[in-house]
Amino acid sequence: MLTIACATASLCLLSEFPGGRLEGDVHIEVSLISFADFSEAFGAEALAELYEPLEAPITSCAPALCGPEECTADDEAERPCDTTLCGRERVKTGTICSELGAAVIELGVDGRYGPPITQVLLDDDDEVTECKEASKSFTADMYEVRPGPAHAFARVSGRLPASELARIGVSAVDDEDGTAPFCVSFPGMTATLRAGQNILLVPVGTIDDLEAGKLSPLPCEP
Repeated sequence: MLTIACATASLCLLSEFPGGRLEGDVHIEVSLISFADFSEAFGAEALAELYEPLEAPITSCAPALCGPEECTADDEAERPCDTTLCGRERVKTGTICSELGAAVIELGVDGRYGPPITQVLLDDDDEVTECKEASKSFTADMYEVRPGPAHAFARVSGRLPASELARIGVSAVDDEDGTAPFCVSFPGMTATLRAGQNILLVPVGTIDDLEAGKLSPLPCEP
């Protein structure tokens, strides 16, 4: 019901102010998080909901997570962001990247305007076997991102045995070295961006994590 009300309000604003939008620089941090840490903070149901079909156009009544400045603001102040992770230690993805056989990981944001924007988080040309970092920042001086609903995602490409990929619904055939190339997209949070700092999380898991949750990441789009 809340989503319907939000969509109705959004359509009303578009009809009354055609071409109008909120002004302000939008900065986004897209960060990987383990399935376990995401479920602990938001609930297992929230993780499963990320794998439901994404609405088109993208809609959301949920605010993005608070940035550092909002998290350290006066507790009595009304904040226009989600404070769930305020005060929590920032999570690490550990060895998830290597366990996925990842060669390249891209983090991205898809909004209502223009094509998705992406940055490379991991590239095996750097001879890295684990994720050196868990996040990338999309700043207003480098990327044109408007306030409004947006969806975060991570694309992971690499090599794993076809038998492992079959466990998560990915069809592949091993080549001579006994592994198969793959590229899958992990869905992240869909939330409303605002002027200022916004944080969007993308939960990533191992083959065991995905199988246990009966979750199947989508194949990468061409």
